[in-house]
Amino acid sequence: MLNIARIFARTSVVEDRFSQLFRPHIQDLYRTAYRWTQSPQSAEDLVQDLALRVIERVDEMAAVERLRPWLLKIMYRRFIDIHRRAVSNPVICEHCAPEGIPALEEQICDADCPEKEFELDRLRQALEREINSLEPAQKAAVMLYDGEGYTIKEIAEIMNTTEGTVKSRLHRARSRLKKLLSLETFC
Repeated sequence: MLNIARIFARTSVVEDRFSQLFRPHIQDLYRTAYRWTQSPQSAEDLVQDLALRVIERVDEMAAVERLRPWLLKIMYRRFIDIHRRAVSNPVICEHCAPEGIPALEEQICDADCPEKEFELDRLRQALEREINSLEPAQKAAVMLYDGEGYTIKEIAEIMNTTEGTVKSRLHRARSRLKKLLSLETFC
């Protein structure tokens, strides 16, 4: 009986420690996951999957100097694994389509008239479509750099690659987006 009590006490301590380490990063992790997946449900699943993967590594989490990039690195690897499986899966679900990028409206001029609103909506949809058509690594690099404000060095650490590779991915993604969209309509 005493051994069971010790196991439950140990579990409670581990969960409390994990909660203290993980909880401050949940919003940032979710926001990044949402930008990658374009789906609230998929973003929640990705963050939950990350939590399940790192809960057993509480001691390692406590020893990490910069926990957020470390967590993002693990989440990014999981995102890529999930994407690869989805691409190779012959079954495509119609209701799993991306829902949009709500933060994009903040980056575009305010609409004063219906014509502007229509044009901005058209551009938002085009940009959303083109961002979603990027390779996963390019999309992740653009979202981390332009969307989340990470430095090239931090992104290289998260994606487990060199800074030059991150710069190359950013350049290729931006070049593709510039070709496909008319950027003079953005403020």
